[in-house]
Amino acid sequence: TVNDMLDYAQFHLQHGRTNEGKQWLQAATVDAMQRPLAKAGAMASHVGISWLLNEINGIWTVGHGGATNGQIAQLLLVPSRAFALVILTNANRGRELTRDLSKWALDHFLDLAAPEPLPQPIASEGLQPYTGYYQAQLSDVAVSADEQSLLLQVIPKGGFPEKDSPPGPQPPIARATFVATDELLLIDGPSRGARAEFLRADDGTLAWLRLGGRIHKRQP
Repeated sequence: TVNDMLDYAQFHLQHGRTNEGKQWLQAATVDAMQRPLAKAGAMASHVGISWLLNEINGIWTVGHGGATNGQIAQLLLVPSRAFALVILTNANRGRELTRDLSKWALDHFLDLAAPEPLPQPIASEGLQPYTGYYQAQLSDVAVSADEQSLLLQVIPKGGFPEKDSPPGPQPPIARATFVATDELLLIDGPSRGARAEFLRADDGTLAWLRLGGRIHKRQP
C-alpha cells in the first residue's frame, strides 16, 4: 500500500530509525546505500546499493521503480530535503504517470527541474548501422530508421510471471533521437522521456541495446 511504502521511505529518510525510535540499520549503512557507486546506464545517472540515483542541480534523488503485469510503481526520495513520493498505478502504461508526476512533484514542491537533453540530429545514413533486431528474455526490440529518427518497436514475448504466461499488449512504435554518442531519448509513445543506449563490444561493433533496464542482444 502507499502507507507501507511511505513507512519504508521514512525509515530511510530517518537514517535507519523507525517511527518508534528503533535503530534497525546503522545510519552509516543507510547513507552508504544512497551514495553513487557506479554508472547506471539508461535508467538513472548512478546506482547505489539497490537505489537508482540522479543529480538535479546539485541535489541527489534516490529512487526505485517496481513493475509486474498491469501494475507500475515508483518510490522517489530526496534525502537532503526530507521528501518522499510514492506512486502506484494499475496499468501497463503506468510509467507515463510515474514519469510525469515525479517530474511535476520535484519541480512543484522542491523547485528541482532537470535540464532537458538536447537532441543531436544524425543524417539518415548515420542511423542505419543501429538498425536491426535485438533480443532479450521477455521482449525483443526491432530498430528501424526513417530520415530523421530511429524507430523502436518493442515486442513482448510473455513468460512472466509464469513460464507459460502470454505476452502483454504490444506498445506502439516509439520514435527516438540521439542525445549523446550511442545514447537515445524516446520522444513519443508510452515511453516518452525514457532513455536507451547502445553498447559496443571490445572491437567497437554494436552488440547490445539497453532499454528499460534490460539488455537486448543484437542478432546477426
